[in-house]
Amino acid sequence: MHSMTIGIIRVQKTLYIDLQVASSYFISQITDPYGVRSSYGDVIHKDEQLQNGLFSFTSKGYGDYLMCFSMHNPHSSLPVSVDLILKLGWAAKDWNMIAKKEKIEGMELKLKRLADMVYYIHTDMLYLKKRGLWLSMISKKTESRVAWLTSISILISLLMAGWQILHIRSYFKKKSIL
Repeated sequence: MHSMTIGIIRVQKTLYIDLQVASSYFISQITDPYGVRSSYGDVIHKDEQLQNGLFSFTSKGYGDYLMCFSMHNPHSSLPVSVDLILKLGWAAKDWNMIAKKEKIEGMELKLKRLADMVYYIHTDMLYLKKRGLWLSMISKKTESRVAWLTSISILISLLMAGWQILHIRSYFKKKSIL
């Protein structure tokens, strides 16, 4: 729960492809428009001056999804509180509706729910594995770049040291010290 008098509350969540999202919200006063925007700039949901509501969507791609609540009424001194409940993946599904639609109940419904949970956990694991490989590749590239820069830096330092030794030797020869 967040509260404010004037300003913007932003909730940012990183979602992967084809993730089902369901949300409900309650705002203590009527505020400015509320919206959800994807990382691609698409407006997924927008409400005009509502105090509570529901929305759901399926993410179209990997990225950050931004939920914004704003309050710009300078005449109001009362703080506005925002309650946002965000459910992702298997938790976002309405299992009662699924049970009625498919005419299943009891243990079969629990098994279906568990199978769906396993699917989303497996999807998360695959995503984390893919992201780990990507981060490992970036780390290796960065490591090789640092190695090259270190080698170049050492080479330049040795060349500068050699040049300084030659310059000092010629200086001392001119002054007849050596």
